[in-house]
Amino acid sequence: MDRDVGEAVYRHLRTRPGEPMTASEVAEAVGCVRRTAHKHLSRLAEGSSVETKKVGARARVWWLSEDVFDRITDAVFGLDSAWELTYLNEQAERLLGRTEAELVGRNIWEAFPEAVGSVFHDEYHRAMAHQEPVSFEEYYPPLDAVFAVKAYPSQTGLSVYFHDVTERVHRERELRDRIHQQQVISDLGQQALATGDVDRFIDHVCETVRDTLDATCCKVLELDPEGERLDLRAGVGWDQGVVGSATVPANTNSQAGYTLQRREPVRVEQLSAETRFSGPDLLTDHGVESGVSVIIGSVDDPWGIIGVHDTAVREFTEQDADFVRSVATLVASAVDRRERERELERYETIFETLSDGVYAVDPAGEFTLVNEAYVGMTGVPRSELLGSHVSRLVDERVQAAAKELETALVSGAREQATLEAELADGDGETFPAEATFSVLETADGYERIGVVRDITERKQYEAALQDQRDRLERLNRLALGVFDALRGIIRAETREGIEQAVCERLVAGELYDEAAVGPRDWSSEAVTTGTDRAWSTDGWREGVPPLVERVTDGTDEVATDEGTVAVALTYDDRAFGALVLRADRPNGVTEYEHALLTELGSAVGLAISAVERKDVLVNDSVARLDFDSTVLAEPFTAVAGADASFEYIVDRIVPVGDGSYVVHCSVDGIASSEFVAAAEAFETVDDAEVVDRGEAGCRVKLLTTDESVVTQFRRFDGRVRSFSVDDGVLSLAVDVPLANVRDAVETVTETYPDLDLRAQRTTHRDERTTAEFRSLVDDSLTERQRAALELAYFGGYFEWPRTTDGGALSETMDISPPTFHKHLRVAERRVLDALYRGQ
Repeated sequence: MDRDVGEAVYRHLRTRPGEPMTASEVAEAVGCVRRTAHKHLSRLAEGSSVETKKVGARARVWWLSEDVFDRITDAVFGLDSAWELTYLNEQAERLLGRTEAELVGRNIWEAFPEAVGSVFHDEYHRAMAHQEPVSFEEYYPPLDAVFAVKAYPSQTGLSVYFHDVTERVHRERELRDRIHQQQVISDLGQQALATGDVDRFIDHVCETVRDTLDATCCKVLELDPEGERLDLRAGVGWDQGVVGSATVPANTNSQAGYTLQRREPVRVEQLSAETRFSGPDLLTDHGVESGVSVIIGSVDDPWGIIGVHDTAVREFTEQDADFVRSVATLVASAVDRRERERELERYETIFETLSDGVYAVDPAGEFTLVNEAYVGMTGVPRSELLGSHVSRLVDERVQAAAKELETALVSGAREQATLEAELADGDGETFPAEATFSVLETADGYERIGVVRDITERKQYEAALQDQRDRLERLNRLALGVFDALRGIIRAETREGIEQAVCERLVAGELYDEAAVGPRDWSSEAVTTGTDRAWSTDGWREGVPPLVERVTDGTDEVATDEGTVAVALTYDDRAFGALVLRADRPNGVTEYEHALLTELGSAVGLAISAVERKDVLVNDSVARLDFDSTVLAEPFTAVAGADASFEYIVDRIVPVGDGSYVVHCSVDGIASSEFVAAAEAFETVDDAEVVDRGEAGCRVKLLTTDESVVTQFRRFDGRVRSFSVDDGVLSLAVDVPLANVRDAVETVTETYPDLDLRAQRTTHRDERTTAEFRSLVDDSLTERQRAALELAYFGGYFEWPRTTDGGALSETMDISPPTFHKHLRVAERRVLDALYRGQ
């Protein structure tokens, strides 16, 4: 009730601005007693809401001045008891950015919702609740300003006087920050001088800089020696595991790299909008928006970068940059001091841990410096050596020679000198030593610095080096002997000649005492020695069979046992036996000799293979081998039934690498799906698919391993003629060169024990002559097809790059290009049919 009266008094004054009224007049107008009106008018006057003046001895008048707001320099607004704005002056409109017309009559907390729950809200309510004036300073984020506020309550509301003190507050804050930063730099400077742990100091720097600038994170990056990247050496505010592992590029792809290029501090207000450089993952992954970075060390030889960052968009001032630069200087001095200390420690460590003795003597010949190694060499304690004369350790002859060299060094005639002599150690034993001299200028003149080295090992090394030269000479002779054996292989025309040449030349070159070539079983009658002596089982030969077994079963390429060496003779997965050598040598077989003999074994295997292939080509006779197997028939009878009866012919075997082969077959008498299913049941068949189907059967493509029956015979130049399955038995016909029959049968039946050699007979190779082949091709081509083929061949169509194209050739034949290509493709197919199928 009392508050309502106060509001009525104030509203009445506002209806008649500038007109003085007594308490009685106001009381009568608002309907209250004079004493109540006098009380409310006095409160308004105390709060400067109205003006008052004494009239006469006891009377007083009050009025609301028309220009009261204009005469007040502060911004002013009024609130009634319902927190509605009742008035604003011009200063308030300017500072609040709103007009009186916009705000009068509105609830202040609705007009300024950001103030709810703030200091403004709490203080205004406290003033009204206690009816006591309040004053405070507070930052208002929406206006980005700090206001100094005085609020005077009354029963009818609140009169608020305020003004902008942002600049003053910022100046005071900058001054406080500068003083604090200077104190921080002072403290860090003392720590930099006192610290013995630079890494811990740098960690402390990161924490201090971040806290001082009220930032999110801080980092110290070290530039790698190549100057290509910066490694995160220390930091705070980063994700776990980042420090010590993260790197940033030392170029414009990072703020740190850009700082190196600019050679001055770089400040960033909003990284996401930065155009001078791109933000590295280290910053973007942590949501960094602003920061300042400074070079640690000189701009010409930087050690790294220190950077402080914030996730908020903010302006780091020039003062902040100066602070970080001062800190960077302290870090650089701490790093430099540590490097100098480490350098001194390294020199001291090197000096004391050198295996060579080091000493210094003055012009009078007295020791001024010795290291631990020199003390150990001489057997004299350091305390006794220092200050003593060199004559205590060396005789007059050595002294005179050293003095002569010293004189040449001092005069500049020589820069360095060396002297060798036999020295005695602490036990009186002598050892060869070498002393290297130089002179070092000092404040008193010069000192002779000497490095004394025990050269016992060097002498031993020189002897070992001579032994190595002898070994290299022996290896050179070995290489020449192996090359000579290879020349003999090239000239040989038979397998026996190859084996004889290898044995003879290796023994004749005095590389080995004995040599022999033999098969797996190493029977005496099958061994070639290359000498007049017959092979026997006496002496060193008794240990040969185990070595031969190791190289012929694929365990080793070269096997050794004391002075005996066995070398595998292989080529294209075929084993042709073993070469066995004996040599009485103290060092056995060297690694280099091992490699040479491996290559020799491959070369002999190649030569034997080539001779056998040559025999196959010039010999029209081959062995027709007929095999039967019930085991190999089982996959087919399991699919097609026990009464299955069919035949398939191997058209072509094509090696495709990695021990795999593509086998093309023509199949007749069995469904293609059944044949594919049965073929895929074999472990040696990786894949099977039907290529095409016809009235006479189908063609199937098999992907097999080198363990399949057909590919095993291929290794011995054998050709599988046909397979047939009848009455649960698989029959196989194979043509094998006569010289390879034994090896082929042994190898294949070892893999397939159920394969039974039923018959063997000699037959002639079924080969066409060139004229027969040409006649077959001519008969299969039409005139147009032959013309297209010959024009393309002789016109350069098949050359690379082509010298003509199908368009030009079709014009020559006066036909369209598609017709020409059709003739050419048919002709090509018929030539290939004649080549591979004889059709």
